[in-house]
Amino acid sequence: MMNVQQSTAPASIDTVIFDIGRVLIQFSFEDFRTFLVANGATLTTVQDFIDRSELLAYEHGRLTSERFLEKVQGLLGTPTCLIELTRRWQEVFSPIPEMLELARSLRPRYRVLLMSNTNELHWQHLDQTYALSSLADGVITSFAARAMKPDPAIYAFAEQRFAVSPHRTVFVDDIEQNVLAAIERGWHGVLHRGVAETKRRLDALDVKSGQLEQ
Repeated sequence: MMNVQQSTAPASIDTVIFDIGRVLIQFSFEDFRTFLVANGATLTTVQDFIDRSELLAYEHGRLTSERFLEKVQGLLGTPTCLIELTRRWQEVFSPIPEMLELARSLRPRYRVLLMSNTNELHWQHLDQTYALSSLADGVITSFAARAMKPDPAIYAFAEQRFAVSPHRTVFVDDIEQNVLAAIERGWHGVLHRGVAETKRRLDALDVKSGQLEQ
């Protein structure tokens, strides 16, 4: 695996952008797939669910939540209660406390943004459950930007929406292609492989947590 972190430390980072899934919040679609199979769906893999539910179209903002749920219902042998289906769809997450605390600890010194490939129902649940909006100064979701990482359009959306200066920005993501796409735009990149490693790489970029000195 190539080292996707830029080696030259910037003069002054002022913005840290975190991915959400598998960086701040863990998730797995396997339990949801199992629930669907128990209700009559024929889905051998999570990828099968992603393809047949048109999840990527939903996360691009091209499907409404209602239409997405209709498509999921269509996979079942017998339609189930929409409230239960929505609840199961939203209960695929668990927090990564150390990373949430890291993001929180950077707020006194840096602007903290979140940028995630996600969908409306998941974002509503994540924000209500983990108060992610209060953790960050702004949020970029793929369904609002109508583009998903590593598409350059979502990085451009972030730059325009939040006046991001590429050379003063560091992006933390667990997917190499997403980090490389950020670096291609002049951002600094950290490939997340664990809390300690991410802290070490941020430190190498002179990104420090804690209160500013008075």
